[in-house]
Amino acid sequence: MYIESLHIGDFGGTKNRDITFEDRINIIEGPNESGKSTLASFIRFMLYGFSDKSQRKRYYSWGTRSASGTMTVVCNGMRYRIEREHIETTGDKVRIIDLATNLPAFEGQKPEEIFFGVSADIFSHTAYIGQTAGGYVGGAKVSASIENILFSADESVDTAKALKRLDDARILLQHKRGKGGKIYELTEERDALIRRLDSAKASNGGIIEKEGTLRDTKASVEANEKKLADHKELLEYYENAKAYRTYKKYRTLKKKAAELEAVGDALKKSYTYEGFLPDGDYIERLKSLEGEIERLDEAANELHREIEQQRMRNSDLFEMSLFIDRVNERGGIDEVVRGFKRIGKRKSLMTLFSVLGFIFAVFAGVFTALFYKSIDSLLVYGGLSTLSFLLIGLIFVICASRQKIEENEFLAELDVDSKKDFNEAVSRFVTDENKLSLHNSRIRDLEDKYNKLLCTRQEKEDAAVAEAFRWGKNDRTEALRKAKEVLRLIEENSTEAEKYAIARDAFKEQAEAIDPAAAKEALAGRPYTEDVFDMDAVNEAIREKDFYTKTTEYLKQNAAELEKELAVLYATREDPTLLNDRVNELSVTIDELTKKLNGYVMAYEKLGEASEALRSGVSPRLAENAGLLLGRMTDGRYDTVGVTKDLDMKYEADGKNRDLEYMSAGTRDLAYYALRLSLISILYKKQLPPVIFDESFARLDDDRMDRLFSIIADEAMQSLIFTSQKRDAKRMTALGIDFNHVKL
Repeated sequence: MYIESLHIGDFGGTKNRDITFEDRINIIEGPNESGKSTLASFIRFMLYGFSDKSQRKRYYSWGTRSASGTMTVVCNGMRYRIEREHIETTGDKVRIIDLATNLPAFEGQKPEEIFFGVSADIFSHTAYIGQTAGGYVGGAKVSASIENILFSADESVDTAKALKRLDDARILLQHKRGKGGKIYELTEERDALIRRLDSAKASNGGIIEKEGTLRDTKASVEANEKKLADHKELLEYYENAKAYRTYKKYRTLKKKAAELEAVGDALKKSYTYEGFLPDGDYIERLKSLEGEIERLDEAANELHREIEQQRMRNSDLFEMSLFIDRVNERGGIDEVVRGFKRIGKRKSLMTLFSVLGFIFAVFAGVFTALFYKSIDSLLVYGGLSTLSFLLIGLIFVICASRQKIEENEFLAELDVDSKKDFNEAVSRFVTDENKLSLHNSRIRDLEDKYNKLLCTRQEKEDAAVAEAFRWGKNDRTEALRKAKEVLRLIEENSTEAEKYAIARDAFKEQAEAIDPAAAKEALAGRPYTEDVFDMDAVNEAIREKDFYTKTTEYLKQNAAELEKELAVLYATREDPTLLNDRVNELSVTIDELTKKLNGYVMAYEKLGEASEALRSGVSPRLAENAGLLLGRMTDGRYDTVGVTKDLDMKYEADGKNRDLEYMSAGTRDLAYYALRLSLISILYKKQLPPVIFDESFARLDDDRMDRLFSIIADEAMQSLIFTSQKRDAKRMTALGIDFNHVKL
């Protein structure tokens, strides 16, 4: 079995990655942390799933808490796709798809049961040589699985001289394992004679039977060939019609794809203005500018509303602002207060003078009355003085009234109703002036922001209009709408063209291999459309053709084998009587020697109770295979190894058995590679697995690596060598070994 390809869906941080292998040596080369070990672990995951929680935690995807992928394998000429997904919440799901039918196969069975027949532990400790294993097998994990093939093959026995003599005598008659000695040789000879006797007795009947079978087989071949000829014309007609249909379909798809491509070019040309054709970026720019303009309009409207609200608040401060403006027009609050005080002082002074005038008028009248006794004098002098003072008082009354009028006019100009209101307004003048100043400053700030927004909005508007002008449009909204429409038309045409191009390319290779003239000529004017055929009859003819072709080939092989067997039978006939006499003679001799052997064995068993126990050995087949491989790997220096019952390897040097620890690190690795390859050939009964080497050759020098690579190339197994070193590929190339080089 070998791995053809794999797709990592989600595994240990690697997503959507495809790798293709070949049925030979594959070197997967990449720097450290490039995912080599993850890829090797993914292969084991596809075959066996996760063995424990630590593996799941290590290789789960960080986001989905799952691991998934597919792996295509080839086994016995059949292609299968293994699909596996392990989700933390639902567990492991695996199925195998037969790619010939694209239907599930081996339902209810696991990949390891189908392809290998060994457990995950055995796979990990034989065919999976990881970078931390250092080549060591870990015998405790595989000993139970190969327990049935291990037996004692290396023993040392220290017996008494009598036991030695009995043993020698027994061995002369029959070796310990029964594969030698006089009895064994005579038995082998007798058994061979019995087989020859049976063959001689059956030869005549067998020859007659085989001759009849051969005649029947040849007759069946002739009948099958006649049935194949009956279907030949229909199938040739159908195949030629099918080929011509394929060619015509390809031409139609090719023409339609070209027409759509021409339409696409025409669309692009018709909507191109001064070398510019809108694309997705152009539409995004216009959409972005429109969005910004809308956002600026909303912000400007919001500022405008706020300014209006502030101006409405200004009406509440109108009277305050009038008073402040008139005060400032008169030189400020201090000057207004001083002017108002001057008017008040003049009014008070005039009022005082008017009162004094009236008082003096009264005094003048009284004085005149006391001083002048005559009426005439009183009237002349008293009336004149009194009248004078009254006139003076009246004049000052008029002046005081004039000051009062001036004071009222002063208050009226300031829009103040009374002196009390004036004093209150003066007392809060500074506060009101500050409040009004802050209010006006707020309005100015808002108006500045509003004007800046309008400027920015105009810039965006200008930019959008410029983009529209770039495509020959005056209106940005119309440019955006039309650009979307044009891009949709182009994309729809492109999608349709791509659909026909894909369909065309699917037929291209098949159509280009067809000679349309030859196919049309073979049709000889007959129709080539599929509806002229009875597909049930065609399919039945195809099935019968396949069946009779395979059956005929099988029958021909049987006929050839029968002819060979008959030729052997004709040349090897023997006399059954002579053979029977010799068999009887040998049987008598074997019986006599067997009695002697039983006596030797009985004596040997009694003496054996006192002998030392034989220590357990190892499988001769395993030791032999490992020794042969190690000999090739070490250029003949080490060609004899032993394997203890605990799978501990030993080798022979200077006439002594030594542990592998005496070897250099590189040679010790070679010994364990040899043991692993030997274990694979013994343990894997169904299919030989792909062997995975994950950074396994770091301690090997070039010579050892070259010999190991030569052996790996000779093995009938796919090899996957994961390495961060360029040396592996260079050495493989120098050896002239064909390999598939995958660079990560």
